[in-house]
Order: sequence, then C-alpha cells, then structure tokens
Amino acid sequence: MERFSTNRFYTVTTLTFTALLAALFFLIPESLYPVWLLVVLAVSIPLFFMRPKEQDDGSDDDYSFNPTFWLLPATIILMITGYFLDPVVTFAATHSHAPKGVIGFVVLATLTSWPEFKSCLVLLGRGNRLAAILNITVSNITNIWLAGIGIAAYLVSSF
Repeated sequence: MERFSTNRFYTVTTLTFTALLAALFFLIPESLYPVWLLVVLAVSIPLFFMRPKEQDDGSDDDYSFNPTFWLLPATIILMITGYFLDPVVTFAATHSHAPKGVIGFVVLATLTSWPEFKSCLVLLGRGNRLAAILNITVSNITNIWLAGIGIAAYLVSSF
C-alpha cells in the first residue's frame, strides 16, 4: 500500500481527468471537437510522461514469449473478428430495439476492458500495486488518445 500512497495524487488526477475528458466528449457540440482535441493533447501527454516509474524487482526472468512474432497474426485475427462483429451488433440492435451505437459501445467497452480487468487482478494478486495502477491509468490515457485519433480523422474527413 506504500506505493499507492506515494502516487495517490497522480492516480486520482489521471483517473479524474481522463473520466472528465471522456464525459466532456459526449456533452460538447460537434463544433467544439477541435478544442476538445487540443485539451486532450494538453492534458494527456503530460500525464503520460509524468507517470511513476516501476521499480525493477531484481528478477531476471527470461521469457520465451516473443510479442513481435504475434503482432501480425493478432492483427489479422482482430480484423477478421471485426468483420463479423458488425452483423452481430446489427442483429442485436434489431432484435433488442436498442440503438446500434449503444450495443456497439457496450460490446467495445467490454472487449477492451476485460483484459485490463484481468491483468489488474493478476497484478494485485502478485502484490504489484504500482503496476496495476499504471495499467489502469495508462489504459485510460491510451483510450483518450484513441478517441482523439478518431476525432482527428473525422475532422480531417469533414474538410
């Protein structure tokens, strides 16, 4: 718990600002998207670079897992599943009479949050609280950046 108390300000600040930025996106009119994008950059970049550094625990475990090898197959699988996801969301929206955007948002939020939740549980189980906190905060910042990229693409395409 000592590590959390030394980084409490960063954790609370990051979670608060990323939640506010996400909520603000849904509350502002479309004409303020460029301002929102500038605020996202001004807030999230410093938060990312000010994150606490993890201390090396001294273990020199060698891992046989090579993430670079799996990047291309994972990307292909992601694209294939994305292709099949849209008809499923359309089907669910049609039969539940819920808006397609709501169904898509819930599915996307669940699919992207589950790995974060699971890894946080594992990290907390191992007593690595700082890594769990960083997992949550950096994930929030990354999600805000992804939304910013989407807004930037939308703004460029609307010119």
